[in-house]
Amino acid sequence: MGRCQYKSDVQARKIGKIGEKLANPYLTKKYNDEKNGVEIRWLNEKTESNAAYDLALFKGKVIHHYFEVKVTGIPDKYFFSMTPNEIHLAAKRRHLYNVVFIKVNTDLSADVYEIESPLSKGSGLQAIFRAKVDPSLLSWP
Repeated sequence: MGRCQYKSDVQARKIGKIGEKLANPYLTKKYNDEKNGVEIRWLNEKTESNAAYDLALFKGKVIHHYFEVKVTGIPDKYFFSMTPNEIHLAAKRRHLYNVVFIKVNTDLSADVYEIESPLSKGSGLQAIFRAKVDPSLLSWP
C-alpha cells in the first residue's frame, strides 16, 4: 500500500490543507487566551513549512505545545501515518505533542479526534466535534 491513497500528491496536499483549515478554528477556540498572551499559530497557512507539526500553541515567542493534523476522506479509514520527523518530535516532546485526526465523511460532515501524546501508552482517541464541510473546499483542480 502506498503512502497516498488519493489520485495525486496534489490532491493529498489539498485534503491536508482542508484538515488544517478545520483544525485551526477549533484549536484557536479551545486554547487561545489573549489575557495571558497564549495563541495558536498555523504554520502552513500561507506556505508549507515542512515542519513536524502544523499548528503550535505559543506564549509570546515560545512554543508550549505542538499539533500535527492528519485527515482522510476515505470511508472506514481510521488510521494515518506519521513521518520520521513527526515521530521524532512526538517522542522528544511527548506530553507537548498531539495529533488532530479529521475524518471527512461522505455526507461532508467531519469527525475530529485529538490524540494526546500519541506515542505514550495511555494515548487514546477523544472525539472533539462534528462539523459540516463546505463542498467548495473539496473541489480538486
